[in-house]
Amino acid sequence: MTGNAPMPPRWTADRAADWLDRTGWLVGANYTPRTASNALEFWQAETFDPATIEEELRWSAGLGFNCHRVYLHDLLWEDDAAGFLGRLDRVLDLFDATGHRVVLTLFDDCWNPEPRLGPQPEPDPGVHNSRWAQSPALSVKARWDADDRRRVGDYVRGVVDHLRHRDTVALWDLYNEPGARPGNPSPTQGFASQPILEDVFAWAREAEPDQPLTAGLHQFGDAFAEVNQRQRELSDVLSFHHYGPPEQLPEWTAEARGDESATRPLVCTEYMARTRGCTFATHLPFFREHRIGALHWGLVDGRTQTKYAWDTPRPGEEPDPWFHEVLHADGSPYRDEEADLIRRLTGGAAT
Repeated sequence: MTGNAPMPPRWTADRAADWLDRTGWLVGANYTPRTASNALEFWQAETFDPATIEEELRWSAGLGFNCHRVYLHDLLWEDDAAGFLGRLDRVLDLFDATGHRVVLTLFDDCWNPEPRLGPQPEPDPGVHNSRWAQSPALSVKARWDADDRRRVGDYVRGVVDHLRHRDTVALWDLYNEPGARPGNPSPTQGFASQPILEDVFAWAREAEPDQPLTAGLHQFGDAFAEVNQRQRELSDVLSFHHYGPPEQLPEWTAEARGDESATRPLVCTEYMARTRGCTFATHLPFFREHRIGALHWGLVDGRTQTKYAWDTPRPGEEPDPWFHEVLHADGSPYRDEEADLIRRLTGGAAT
């Protein structure tokens, strides 16, 4: 807890079910514009690119997508809170205008551990997410002292309070892959992030947003058992990631729900890795049938370079098949038959 006042309660299962009935099936991508390599390049004033964002959201609408997951970063708040919120409002206006809602992610344990404001280094050729940045920095999370908690807590409270009544925000996905950061001893890898997970949920709940809170399960097994259980207990709507073959889906969805949470809505906030047997054809029909929200990784090929697989750099080569992404940089589909399948399942129409 962050103080003496008790944390506002988790939503009831009935309230979460009502949210699903009102919201409907969320389907779309984890979204970064093609001109940005990470959340800092996405949102900093010098590289903010609303024209590209609007263009890509219109391409997305043509596929029938209605929601995207978007990453924020604590350094944006520290640098220029008012300017950052203004740019965030502008992007949400574009989401409204193109028929999209958004899932906002505030913390992240993945990839580069020590982010810096300002111009971002050029992506390494052929390397997946070579400039993606953790939030907060690994050094901050490892230290996590009173000054860090005060500064980062201001970021969480400020952003959630600013948007707590905005209908464009479908869901707060507060912490991406807690425990995935490098350098933790494996027996307690997930547990290492649990104190920070507790804080971010407490800070977000203090704002009493109209939208539900979640943090997605991403690994199972002993090293993550305790933090996974806390993610379930803290989340209003349950969520998970899946990059494996379709035969795993019943087991993974059951694990994500947990024994006492079978009635709560479920959202898969990351999936789709073509080289791992995880495709739209294998997963999207299952998610639609079971009313599981479906947010795959990647919309347009760009500076994140996530068409390359995590562990397979290919400098100077075009990967075949692409790992993530759906559209080329000119808006044309990577695979026409894949785009047709997406439209059939979403009810979308080409524009």
